[in-house]
Amino acid sequence: MSAVATLLGTPKADGILVVCDHASNAVPAGIDLGIDPALLERHIAFDIGVAGVAGYLVQLSDCAAFLAKWSRLLVDLNRYPHDDSVIPKASDAKVIPGNQLNAAERDERLNHYFHPYHAELADLVARNR
Repeated sequence: MSAVATLLGTPKADGILVVCDHASNAVPAGIDLGIDPALLERHIAFDIGVAGVAGYLVQLSDCAAFLAKWSRLLVDLNRYPHDDSVIPKASDAKVIPGNQLNAAERDERLNHYFHPYHAELADLVARNR
């Protein structure tokens, strides 16, 4: 079981892999973003409904889906690691106090969530070309 993503279906060589970087609004235990919990139910936290759409595509076809387990407010997997927005300090004009990180804390967050996600995705693609 992956700590960073959920795999639906069975990847196949030359098959379709649906990748959902913003599939979840979850925040790991022990991390306090310092925001109103109601914000986690809004679009700033995840792409609402995309996980369900991915699951539906897997049921309808022979594709697989790779879904991120954590909210884009924790780390935005659809950014470059050197981009300031990879760990958003604010989103939709809402300040995220728990993301006001120093360089060491930022590197720790990237090493724990961002880099493992992309490594796992790259490995999955490489094994199923």
